[in-house]
Amino acid sequence: MAIQGNVLTNLVNKMSWNIARSQRLNANIANFDIPGYERREVESYEKSVRYSAATYQPILHIKEVTQGVEMSRENEMLQLTENATNYQANLNIYKKYLGLLKTVIGKVGG
Repeated sequence: MAIQGNVLTNLVNKMSWNIARSQRLNANIANFDIPGYERREVESYEKSVRYSAATYQPILHIKEVTQGVEMSRENEMLQLTENATNYQANLNIYKKYLGLLKTVIGKVGG
């Protein structure tokens, strides 16, 4: 059961990270015209996931970092689209995985 839990937990964590990143990218786009505004980014998913030593369950710690790089509105929008596509792909995998589990449970229980 731990394997299924880890798969679902990883998918939920990844989707949560996608949501946080989407909010950050939207804020960057909204603040683009503000003089002196510095681009901010959510730390990569790989750096955001930690594992509990006791249960080896993934735990998500989302951290924002300031990047002193020049940003373009087009690049932010492109990253926002890519992030939304990744979120949708993870959501589809999550739904299919739950469907498979329901099928297995139905066959075992019925």
